[in-house]
Amino acid sequence: MSQTQKLNPQKVFRTWYETEWNPWFPEDFKWHQFRFMRFNGRWVKIPKPRSRIRSKRQLVRIIRSLTPKHAFYTVLKFIDPSAVGPPDITVQCLGGDLVFDLDAPMEPYNVDPEKYRDVAMRALRLTDVLRELGYREISYVFSGLKGFHVHVRDFDPYEFLGKDRTRTLRLEVEAEARERIANLVRSYGIEMDIEVTKDVKRIVRLPNTLHGKSALVTVFLQQHELERIVNDPLFIKERASPASFNEPTRVTILDSRINMIKFFDQTFIVRDKGILPLQILLILVLNDLVDSILI
Repeated sequence: MSQTQKLNPQKVFRTWYETEWNPWFPEDFKWHQFRFMRFNGRWVKIPKPRSRIRSKRQLVRIIRSLTPKHAFYTVLKFIDPSAVGPPDITVQCLGGDLVFDLDAPMEPYNVDPEKYRDVAMRALRLTDVLRELGYREISYVFSGLKGFHVHVRDFDPYEFLGKDRTRTLRLEVEAEARERIANLVRSYGIEMDIEVTKDVKRIVRLPNTLHGKSALVTVFLQQHELERIVNDPLFIKERASPASFNEPTRVTILDSRINMIKFFDQTFIVRDKGILPLQILLILVLNDLVDSILI
């Protein structure tokens, strides 16, 4: 590579999606809306109006062609996913996961593993509460930076509220049930972003995709892995940092607005010239912390 070539994070992401990505999509993917933020800041919604997602292969092709900076999908399923949009637009709902968002304040240039320990403990406490309420199908996703999403797959809003399935619109029942269970869980003293659980049109990060600020992968976790994070929060780094992004790269950094990055158990000094891992260089560029990086 030329020493005067600028680091282009979009090209790095594209290579990762073409060579390292292990695609995952929800089982009923045809009923979800997917949203992608491109590197130019524009948003793309899939499916387009009056169209359908026909296969997972189609989604793979779309994502590879877009090379998204951020990738999301709707928590709930809809009869017409292309119609999901502003709150005042009514769409027919088919249900979906109940999601809890557990975060800690975190910046991509100051990743503190101890905060993951605290959030993992919260997620395990939430799991205990959910099991007390009778739920068994619980899964976990590292969100790519600040914490974890806890998914409940066997949540039934009609059963939770004791309502007749034939007499109430599904979307209304979902909204009421999700708000009520969010408030119930919060009453146990579990700190979370309650709006994520309540919002029936909420989007969450698509697992196994890159986070556009940290360049970490949003990964599925098992309960025993959350327990391991409590004992060893650096496990998140092992699971979520792409191996290819650890490559040391000799660079020239132009006009850095930061002099140090803390990334888990490592501290990197940002100098005009030096050698840094690609992961750190991506964090600098993705968060506009430098004017440019020459590699």
